[in-house]
Amino acid sequence: QAQLHFDLSQPKEFLFTGNMHQVSIESWAGVPEITQADGQIWMNRYGGKVSMDDKDGLLLGIANLTSLPWQLSGLQGEFNWHYGALANRLSSSNMAIALDQGQMNLQMSAIFPRRGSAVEPFIQLALGMQNLDLSTVPKLLPDIALGNELGTWLSAAAPQGLVTQGGLIYNGRPGKGSGAGGPMARSMPIAAHVQTPSFSYHPNWPEIKGLKANLISDHAG
Repeated sequence: QAQLHFDLSQPKEFLFTGNMHQVSIESWAGVPEITQADGQIWMNRYGGKVSMDDKDGLLLGIANLTSLPWQLSGLQGEFNWHYGALANRLSSSNMAIALDQGQMNLQMSAIFPRRGSAVEPFIQLALGMQNLDLSTVPKLLPDIALGNELGTWLSAAAPQGLVTQGGLIYNGRPGKGSGAGGPMARSMPIAAHVQTPSFSYHPNWPEIKGLKANLISDHAG
């Protein structure tokens, strides 16, 4: 169900509202890619908002951070975006995310410059994880910014296990290159408490059985 409202005295003004059921939204101007979502949407010439209350599965892709969208079992939360003359701005509520095993919380804000603008792109993202299947973690890492090395190493070192709790904070420029800022262009500390039946840090090191440990990574640049 959708409604489109026009103000005849101001031809450029409009309001689009609608209920979403299994609706897909393509990534554009920093707005995340959303596939098969349930909820509500509001849009006008200045921006919009998507409020999601999805419990039967959807895909969520975050522009310039993940090359593949996340497969989620459910999501409750909101995305807001605003179109500016020089840059588009995106923000979210504290979103509750359900997975096949475990859950996450995600909150983010971002600035994406318009074409020809000198504004620097910028993303702030906080991701919390609870009781997460360790084998799913490499698929959730921001591989466009991080590369695949950490995910590949983690898959080989601990193919089975549980992240009882963990967190990731991304702060800085999106995308592969760090740009003019060099190593100070972004930072991404990661911390997690991990339980795994076997852990192999390096092929030449002995394997550890029944590991319970804190994993910390401080990636910059």
